[in-house]
Amino acid sequence: MKYSLKYTCLLLISLMLMNYAYSQKSQVVEFIYDDSGNRIMRQIIELKDRDNIPEDSAKMANNWDLTDTTALKYTEMINNISITIYPNPNGGMFKVVLGNTEINTEASLYLHSLSGSLVFQKEPIKQVTDVDIRNHENGTYILTIIVNHKQKTWKVIKQ
Repeated sequence: MKYSLKYTCLLLISLMLMNYAYSQKSQVVEFIYDDSGNRIMRQIIELKDRDNIPEDSAKMANNWDLTDTTALKYTEMINNISITIYPNPNGGMFKVVLGNTEINTEASLYLHSLSGSLVFQKEPIKQVTDVDIRNHENGTYILTIIVNHKQKTWKVIKQ
């Protein structure tokens, strides 16, 4: 009886921890920093369950026909130019879209592995740039975009 109670408690605690760990997979925490490197904002992004996306709209890798990309898309601004990255996480292909660009806008894109090696580079980038890293390992990559000498960095996940 004494052991049975111990094992029951241990099982309940394990189930609670697994439930907590599973629920954490559906969130991404993003930190925003000012030019001096001080953290000015912490943002929690709720990700939708990717398993429940309808099959006809989950053709991201082939034709980018994803009807609801709100949970997979990130948009930020650099010098009044919107930069949208989607889908993220991805299967090895993603798009970078520059909005509000002028003719003389200088923009370049660099993708590095966490070890620091350059995986992909595009100079100059167009208004819509396709990035293909399907021949690289799954994992986390660092995407750096420079627009008119201002740079911003994102974490891109290949699954």
